[in-house]
Amino acid sequence: MNESVATLGESTLERRNAAGGVEPAAVHPEMPSLTEPLPADVFREHAAFLGYRGYPVFSAPWFWGRTKIFGPLAAAIGLAETLLLGLEIHDGRLGVLYAAVAVPIWIAFVTAGPAFATIVRHRRLPQQTERVAVVIAIAAGVLVSIAGQYAAEVFVQAMVAPRVLAYFGYPAQALHKPSPLFFTVLRTVQAVIFLCLGGGLALRTFFREQRVWKEVQHARELAVLRRDKNEADLRLTVLQAQVEPHFLFNTLASVHSLIRKDPDRAEATLEALVDHLRATLPRFRADVGSTHSTLDQQIDICASYLALMQVRMGHRLRHSIDVPPSLRRHPFPPLMLISLTENAIKHGIEPSASGGSIVLSAETETHLGGRRLAVSIVDDGVGLKPGVGSGTGLRNIREQLEARFGSQASLQIRGRAVGGVAATIRVPYVEADS
Repeated sequence: MNESVATLGESTLERRNAAGGVEPAAVHPEMPSLTEPLPADVFREHAAFLGYRGYPVFSAPWFWGRTKIFGPLAAAIGLAETLLLGLEIHDGRLGVLYAAVAVPIWIAFVTAGPAFATIVRHRRLPQQTERVAVVIAIAAGVLVSIAGQYAAEVFVQAMVAPRVLAYFGYPAQALHKPSPLFFTVLRTVQAVIFLCLGGGLALRTFFREQRVWKEVQHARELAVLRRDKNEADLRLTVLQAQVEPHFLFNTLASVHSLIRKDPDRAEATLEALVDHLRATLPRFRADVGSTHSTLDQQIDICASYLALMQVRMGHRLRHSIDVPPSLRRHPFPPLMLISLTENAIKHGIEPSASGGSIVLSAETETHLGGRRLAVSIVDDGVGLKPGVGSGTGLRNIREQLEARFGSQASLQIRGRAVGGVAATIRVPYVEADS
């Protein structure tokens, strides 16, 4: 491949982090931050009155935002209750005393459970443990509310009820304990109310938020993969839309120089060029925007190119193709083999005074309990030189392999002890359709 070819989206690798992941902007934690508002695709309710719901449930901002709304409401209910009592019996001192007890208890009704759950969630426990702990925290809040209600009842029986009965002229014996059945029903109703007021209703949102967050995370990951694939396809489309100019111009220049001194060879070169263009251009058009091709189709492109270069270079180039028929129908990414073949000619054979040979081969390998298809372009030319092996064209191939196969595919460029270079593409092996 022409190493000077400009590519689109070349900054993709620059955006990847050291661990080989996607760009930092696209990396998301397993669960949302507890200090930042939820993204719009997770939270879509933006009413000012319920603004706290824009934060993760049981996070500190959520808790304080909720408390700012429900705390004053609970305190107002407690104050209204004591105010009515004080006005009814004309005992302001008793009303103030009752308010000192009732208002904190009412505030505890709506804040105890969420406070406990917020403390739990900020521990950042494993998700399954966190879910259980949050439910336990809400239950603990209900128990605190029941205890507060019991304390209020004790206070009422000890301080409020006798004065109310005395104010209305009832004897102290008029105050009697409820029946066990009534007491059980009362406590059950109270527990349900305390559960609703004390964060129980938020549990449903808590579990839904985690589910939606996972769905959004999955959708984002798919979007990142889709974007990377589209970028790779776009770069591939640019390559597919052109015939590499360096060999085309060199071939035409060679024909020009041969016209007078070797017309027959010039004619043969032109015929080989026409055959190559006839074989490759329809394939290029079919592959534009597509990632589907077979190894056989890519070998045909390489074979016509090598035939052209054979005519142009004469005895200085020798080539062979050693690919079993059973592997030719295997899926293989388009235009990668021709790029490596062009590199072998340009950087290995042409600079050598004596020329050299190129062998295209394919075989299957066993790797980590699975199978891989290894396709190699091996030359015995001048070998690796500084800067060769890390250029734009080869980087393009590596990006395309990563976008399509992740860590299951690779491009290896290595110098050979006997001279020349071996370039090998490895992709996952799949059984060809019968």
